[in-house]
Amino acid sequence: MLRNKILKLRKNKTIVTTAILILVSLIALIINVLLTDNLRDKIALNQVKLVSERIESESLSYYEQLNSNLKLISGFVQSGIFNEAEMENWSSALYADLQSNRNITSVAVIDKNGNEYYAALNDSALIYYRASNDQSNKVRIYSQNLLTESVTSFDTIISNKAINLDSYTQQLSMPPDSVVWYKIQPLPGISKMLGLAASIKTINKTSGNEIIITMYISVKNIYSFMETIAHHVNSEIFLFTLEHEVFDIETEPNSLGEPVLSDYLVKWDSIKNPVYQKAILKWDEIGNKDSVQFQSFKLAKQKYWGGYRPVHQRTGNLWAALIVSEDDFLTVLKGRLGILFFIPILILLVSAVILVLVIRGNIKLGKGKKLGIEDVLKLIETGENEHVEFKSTIRTNLYTNNPGKEIELAWLKSVVGFCNSNGGTILIGVNDEGEIVGLEPDKFPNDDKCMLHVQSLLRDHVGMEFTEYINYRLFKFDGKKFLAVHCTSSPKPVFLSSNNKEQFYVRSGPASIELPISKALKYIEDRNKK
Repeated sequence: MLRNKILKLRKNKTIVTTAILILVSLIALIINVLLTDNLRDKIALNQVKLVSERIESESLSYYEQLNSNLKLISGFVQSGIFNEAEMENWSSALYADLQSNRNITSVAVIDKNGNEYYAALNDSALIYYRASNDQSNKVRIYSQNLLTESVTSFDTIISNKAINLDSYTQQLSMPPDSVVWYKIQPLPGISKMLGLAASIKTINKTSGNEIIITMYISVKNIYSFMETIAHHVNSEIFLFTLEHEVFDIETEPNSLGEPVLSDYLVKWDSIKNPVYQKAILKWDEIGNKDSVQFQSFKLAKQKYWGGYRPVHQRTGNLWAALIVSEDDFLTVLKGRLGILFFIPILILLVSAVILVLVIRGNIKLGKGKKLGIEDVLKLIETGENEHVEFKSTIRTNLYTNNPGKEIELAWLKSVVGFCNSNGGTILIGVNDEGEIVGLEPDKFPNDDKCMLHVQSLLRDHVGMEFTEYINYRLFKFDGKKFLAVHCTSSPKPVFLSSNNKEQFYVRSGPASIELPISKALKYIEDRNKK
């Protein structure tokens, strides 16, 4: 009698729950119909952010590669080949490095006595000059074709010697082997270009001299790199300042003196591209201009999205605007919106089927009910997935046949991952093939000792405050015992404590993955908003 009453109550509760689910699905469907434009904007914004994040990621790799190149050149200097006797080998090594990374515009090397060597690549020739630390800016320029081994030279005035720039004078006070980036400045040499500079101080191990090495990357090279990425994701990009001026990549400065950033800038109202004009005006409406921002705008009935970010932390007021036409990912939007409409309809249909089956008594459900032997056998039959994981032992390493902390932490990671996601079950004593192998290798003297050990592990590595979301129970089938650890989603973040550090795991498919602290905070923030 009592059992029948309990089953009846569970059945009634399930019917009410399923009815509520049907009602919620209907409301979601109505909301989707009413808020199509809003959903479209959110999805579009998400697409623009993904493109922007890709550019940021590849930009970080770009500058890391440049750092590595600078350290490589530093290694050449440390080896001792930067001297008069080895100048041919030095030029060959520098030529090969500049050929392999065309993003680098030029390189300057200055010793403690102020003697300067500057080199740039021009097709198959290495253009370089050597200058002593004096007041004269007149130097001899050499053009050395390393394919034909021919050398030509001529005398000229260098208005911007590397020794006079911040990237040399400020680097003198920096510690050795530290890479420092400097803001946009004129590049040395005879061409009038602007660019970023990165310097490193190193020691020539042969002579013991301190040497400053500076690598220069022109703004044109930086723009070309960013434009290539934007082209790959079907977008446009342009550079601008907070004063509504756009960097014109084709401009050649007319001034006779040092080039400055203003030589390359044109006012927004002189730009021929109306999309760029509108993008800058929209940018002007943003209050906070100290971080990455995203804005949408319309022009001639076409909707665009703009992502605005600094070109580099050392570029001063030079920013990049990524422009994406909504038509370029309209197919993606239609597909996503179709899914958003399909999901509540699917939930509605599934809920209706569940309701019918429950009423007919074909299934039994109930939130929070403990797993029975039939439930876990069905899970084993289904196999591992996002919500089910198999482990062979609680504590024993089957290769060494000895207890191993790594074995315990392996299934505890899954506990944390399930609690931080949508819940799930770990079945311990079941191998990867879904065979019940039992817990005999763990050599617990009795069931009480086993359960106490599990309780202790959860207390020490997960925390007693989360035990309400973790249920564990021993089962016996065909003479073999196995443990089922059932986890429900926790509203608070759960961490795995081990070796005096905390780790955050979530489920990704059939595995638990660790998130670094930055992504963990973002994951927790996004989850709390839901």
